[in-house]
Amino acid sequence: MISEGDYILSTQALLACAVKHSRLLGDFMLNVIGAKIRIIDDKLTNRDWEKYLESCELIDAHVKEFTESTRKKLKQIIFRILVEAKYLESQKSPKLIPVRVEPELRSFLINHEEKYVLSCLEVSK
Repeated sequence: MISEGDYILSTQALLACAVKHSRLLGDFMLNVIGAKIRIIDDKLTNRDWEKYLESCELIDAHVKEFTESTRKKLKQIIFRILVEAKYLESQKSPKLIPVRVEPELRSFLINHEEKYVLSCLEVSK
């Protein structure tokens, strides 16, 4: 799917890989983007990111040790991933965009029992 799919399929498959690799990204999608969508708020803010990291500190004490530059870089990377995958309009205008997971990727994730990854990708559903 990544090497032979069209741009949308390839990008979504790469996002699925990123979510599988990074619980920080996946949980951000589920907990923050999901909450924004449920309350019909289509903008992500710096405060949303800060609050998310604060909640992560309650789960994992190591997050408190992240330097300010690490926190900013993580936000920059995660927002960029979401922009590239078309979940956000842009980093300067972080407006949420509803996304439909490509049927081929959706079937693959279901067949491989990747429920968490699929839930993250279908956050706007």
